[in-house]
Amino acid sequence: MGPSRNAPCPCGSGSKYKRCCAGRAHERAVAVRHEERVGREAEAWAFATFGDELVAAGRALVARLQGAQAGWVGEHWVMLDCHLRGGGTAAERYAALGQLDAADQAIARRIARSRVGVHRIAASRPGDGMDLVDALGGTQVTVASPSVSRTARTGDTLVARMMDGPVTSLWGPSRVFSPQEAGPLLDAAAQLGGRSGGATLRQHWPALMTFDTRRPTVITTAEWDIDDAEAVLDRLPDAFEYDRSVDGADVLQWHLAGTGETWGGSVELYADGIVARSYAESTMDELIAVLDDALGPLSRFDGRSSVPFDAVAFDSLDSLAA
Repeated sequence: MGPSRNAPCPCGSGSKYKRCCAGRAHERAVAVRHEERVGREAEAWAFATFGDELVAAGRALVARLQGAQAGWVGEHWVMLDCHLRGGGTAAERYAALGQLDAADQAIARRIARSRVGVHRIAASRPGDGMDLVDALGGTQVTVASPSVSRTARTGDTLVARMMDGPVTSLWGPSRVFSPQEAGPLLDAAAQLGGRSGGATLRQHWPALMTFDTRRPTVITTAEWDIDDAEAVLDRLPDAFEYDRSVDGADVLQWHLAGTGETWGGSVELYADGIVARSYAESTMDELIAVLDDALGPLSRFDGRSSVPFDAVAFDSLDSLAA
């Protein structure tokens, strides 16, 4: 909810809101509705045209992510970053359609070239916008943001897409990290070697958007040998939820004990073995203990390994985006 019309304007001019930025806020709200309509129409066209390809890529991505926003991040990633067979992203293909009117096509092109960034919030004007400083390059930009600006605070770090135009604005999912959380996030972004707006960061922004700052920045893997996959499947507790079958394996998602739906790791169940993955050493410790307790003599532990959170660890995302 925006400021009262008779309240001081959030921009700091000293005037009442109704005599200062209210008109601009209304114009921006109209523009946002237009952008969102074009975005919905682009997505509907893309899934009607390339549905199987986009769904497969989205599922492969989301299976590697964590956090409540994984599904929403996946939807935007397949539209804006996943290159289709034959070249181009779904958003780029839509923006090139000849039947779009000029206004819709201009917005579709802005959406297609929206750029990913990691920014420190230098100033926030609730209900209006923010002044941002690129955390990876130092450049500054002012963005219009009626919604994110209400919760983001000066000093926070923002991972988001920015869309150019008459006024620079945010597009799609965004995530705000507090100053206490920002350190691990910025370390991970630096390890990826990207820069705001660059191809590397575009490939890896889903991992940053769903990044868990409470845990070490590693991906851990553990393996077991088994003789009877059906018996193993029957013994797995309810915390393991069947997700899909791919490449000869049943893939299950594991939720941390006592946290409801908090993702803890994934388990690939093959005819002769188990491969488990997680994003933290401590979480893998718990996952190994849970599996060993549940399976007993049905499984034989075959070791574990860890890979730093960097571009090498996310080769799977690179291959999907290539």
